Amino acid sequence: MTPLGRGFSSEETVQEIKNILYGLKTEDREVLIYKVVYQWSYEEIADVMGISTKNVSVRLSRIRRRIM
Repeated sequence: MTPLGRGFSSEETVQEIKNILYGLKTEDREVLIYKVVYQWSYEEIADVMGISTKNVSVRLSRIRRRIM
């Protein structure tokens, strides 16, 4: 079960999301925000961050494993 699947109230859910985000390295948090909030493609994220699309993919995969 994911951390967000435990039946939290909306206030608790917001706090849990903040805790997850602040627990990430700055670069990983940026990648996640670009992907989830802005819905950018791997190519767009790679261009803005100056990394390869493969690196974007690897970072997102690691983030998913960390927060699930």
